[in-house]
Amino acid sequence: MWEDSQRGMFAEARREMWRMPPIVVAVAAVAVSACGEQPGVTDAERYSAELQPLNDSGVEGRARLAREGEHLTVTIEADGLAPKRIHGQAVHGFLGERRAAECPSEASGDDGLLGWEEGASEYGPRLYRLEPFPTVESDGRLKYRLTFNVDPDRLAPLDTRALVLRGDSTDGKYRPDLPVACGRLSSVATAGVRGSGP
Repeated sequence: MWEDSQRGMFAEARREMWRMPPIVVAVAAVAVSACGEQPGVTDAERYSAELQPLNDSGVEGRARLAREGEHLTVTIEADGLAPKRIHGQAVHGFLGERRAAECPSEASGDDGLLGWEEGASEYGPRLYRLEPFPTVESDGRLKYRLTFNVDPDRLAPLDTRALVLRGDSTDGKYRPDLPVACGRLSSVATAGVRGSGP
């Protein structure tokens, strides 16, 4: 009886649609189609990191990552970077160890700066370079978004990784490998999340 009732309801709806003007019919068809789909719902794993300055750079910002299969979308917004310079950026972490990447709280190098080796001892070696590296505008502000094809096994688990920005001047010389900001990645709950951006 329930199936007969449903068939009757659909038949009556079709008859009513034939009585409607064409524009109204088109709108009704779109509404019916939308009820059967949920556009914008994604199963991507999402992560975020608050970028904190290293080496007294004054660089601060936020990074958002969304990974779905082999696709990793990275969005970075940061301020205080050396203007009109190329700035390196990469995901760091430890492979084969049950150790999470950490962002250093202070410089530890012989020259009073956190260099490549000192940084790697805290947040691990570079696992993935986010290339092409961006050139920052004259206001020192970075707005970056790009999708990469990655090896998920190499980057996982992303909530034990850190994102590091590089590039600043010391003693009048630009040092492209000098760490200027770091952020520990943390997982973001995504159940039922809508939208295409990370």
